[in-house]
Amino acid sequence: FDLLDRAGALAVDAVQFGDNLPLHTLPPDAWQRLRDVAGQNGLKIEVGTSRLVAEQVERYVRLAAEARSPFVRF
Repeated sequence: FDLLDRAGALAVDAVQFGDNLPLHTLPPDAWQRLRDVAGQNGLKIEVGTSRLVAEQVERYVRLAAEARSPFVRF
């Protein structure tokens, strides 16, 4: 979560997460904390993944909605 604190200190608008930190592997409490810390730092979360298959698309559309990400990057 240090990344989010640093991004907030730099006054950036958003942090993008992709395959380097696959959000779907986070436990629910860590996923909630990530969203909370992002919000506390005034950051938007942008969601991304690389697997363009139905199961992954559905999973990441749900994650994007939960994070209020306006899109999913592939």
